[in-house]
Amino acid sequence: MEKKFKDLPHIQLGNVVYHITSSAAPGFSLCDDARKIVLDSIVFLDGNKFHLYAACVMPNHFHILIRPLKDENGEYYMLDSIMHSIKSYTAHEINKLLNRKGQVWLKDYVDRIVRNDRDKQNVINYILANPVEKGLVKKWVDYPFTWIRGGKPEK
Repeated sequence: MEKKFKDLPHIQLGNVVYHITSSAAPGFSLCDDARKIVLDSIVFLDGNKFHLYAACVMPNHFHILIRPLKDENGEYYMLDSIMHSIKSYTAHEINKLLNRKGQVWLKDYVDRIVRNDRDKQNVINYILANPVEKGLVKKWVDYPFTWIRGGKPEK
């Protein structure tokens, strides 16, 4: 049987920065309270499973820029494990919040290796520009569901 592209395994290297995007299930939109749950869970894992550089939670997807950390066995946390931690916990909490059952996230996600500091800054700029590009705010600092290492500048 021929494998579909979405079924291919993700390739992971150690001590590398990744830009990861994950989408909500078709037709599902994250309300403000749900987006807060997602952002809080991503920030909670900073320093535990990964080093977080930037994050943005949109109504139908989220972006994170991370470098996986090592676990207690000295192995880097796998992207699948990181994404499972985020998506499983948030799906449960969002369904509880909305008093519903059902799929919140698509199973797969998109990841790419960030190759250098210039590329990393470009990805951070892209992540932070998401709510502006979608017309949700005029300036990214006004969007409550963004996070950047070092904190947001004063408005």
